[in-house]
Amino acid sequence: MWGSDGERAQCRRRAFAYQARFGLPALFVTLTPNVAESFVMAQYCGITSVDTLFDAALSEPPGRSALHSASMRNDVASARLFVRNVDAFIEHVLGIPVNRMKTKPFDGLFGDVKAYFGMVETQGGGTLHAHFLIWLADVPPNTNAFDQTLAVHGDQYFRDIEAFADSIVTTSVPLCIAESSFVFCGHSYADLQELPIPTEAYEDPQKIYREHSRHCGEPMLVKCSGCATALSSQHVIRRL
Repeated sequence: MWGSDGERAQCRRRAFAYQARFGLPALFVTLTPNVAESFVMAQYCGITSVDTLFDAALSEPPGRSALHSASMRNDVASARLFVRNVDAFIEHVLGIPVNRMKTKPFDGLFGDVKAYFGMVETQGGGTLHAHFLIWLADVPPNTNAFDQTLAVHGDQYFRDIEAFADSIVTTSVPLCIAESSFVFCGHSYADLQELPIPTEAYEDPQKIYREHSRHCGEPMLVKCSGCATALSSQHVIRRL
C-alpha cells in the first residue's frame, strides 16, 4: 500500500540494492519545485484560462494567496504539476528520458548518470518535494577506490572535484542591485560595503530566544556607502 511502513521498507531495500550494484552515490539532490504559486497551477485549477502566453501577458495575474489556496484545495492539480517538474528534472538535468529510461546521446547537467533513485514526500506546507540519490560514471564507487584515485592523481583530483561542483552549483542570484537605492538616503545599492559576519549569525535563533527571551534579528551584513547605515541581506533583497 502506498505510504505504508511496508512500502517504506521496500524502498529502503531497493536503495540498498542500488548501492550494492553501483557503489556509494555521488550526489544527494533535493528537488523542491514551487508549484503552489505558478501560472501553470492557475491554469490547472481553472483560475485562469488562456490559449497562448501572449494572452497571459495581457490578463490580470492572480495573486499568490489565491494560487496557494487553489493548489491546497486541488491535490490532483498539484500532483500533476509536480510530476511534470520531476519528469523535466529527470530528462534535462539527469539526461534520462522518462518514457524510454535510457540515457540521451548527450549528458545532462550532472554529466554521465549511471543510475538514480528518488522518493517523494510531503512538506510541512502540504506541497511535495523529492529526494534523489544519483550515481555518476567515472566516480569512485567506495572509499578504497577514492583513495586509490587520489594516490594516482594527487591534488589535481581535488581541483577537478571543485571545478565540477562549481559547474553545477551557484549561490548567487542574477539580480541587478544598481537599479535600487537605500530607502532613507536614496544612495544606490551598487556601492554597498561588506561587513564582517557577526557571531550571532552562526547561532541557533531558537536557543537565543530560550536563553534571553528575545528574538534574534537579521544579521547586519552590508552598509550604505552614503549614510553608513547597516543593512541585512534580506532588507536589500526586499528592495530589489
